[in-house]
Amino acid sequence: MDLFLTAVGKIFTAQGSQLDPGLVIPRTAIVFIVAIIYVRMAKKRFIAQASAMDLVMAVVFGSLLSRAINGGATLASGLSAGFTLVVLQRVFAHYSCASPAFSKLVNGDHETLVKDGVMDRDEMKKHDISEEDLRADIRLNGMTDKLEEVRLAVLERSGQISVVKKN
Repeated sequence: MDLFLTAVGKIFTAQGSQLDPGLVIPRTAIVFIVAIIYVRMAKKRFIAQASAMDLVMAVVFGSLLSRAINGGATLASGLSAGFTLVVLQRVFAHYSCASPAFSKLVNGDHETLVKDGVMDRDEMKKHDISEEDLRADIRLNGMTDKLEEVRLAVLERSGQISVVKKN
């Protein structure tokens, strides 16, 4: 029993050069399982990467979990940090839903690029969107190659361009 507890203790506390395949394999399995639980806790917004907050969460979350696997941090500290990020993401998502001002601060705002077939070149320039990039999104998302058929094209908070055609 002492040998088992010592092995489990090493799995959770070993770092850097202390890691060998016998420790990396169970750490990887543990991180994988716990990451699935954390992502389920974070809900669908995290998976969709719907906003800047969600993208930052995904990048930092992945980095933290990789450190937990490769020994840059103890497994316990890596999993604790991952859990902390999930909780923060849920709190920010809750307050973003409750407060439009907080949502705009954390997630940004949408910008209109085309209104009634007319491009807003200043807005496009502000976001480094070329006319050809906009036209490509209009073809892909609006199913048209005619600007005059577009009632609205919006740069969404996610960075995607949504297109609404005229009736």
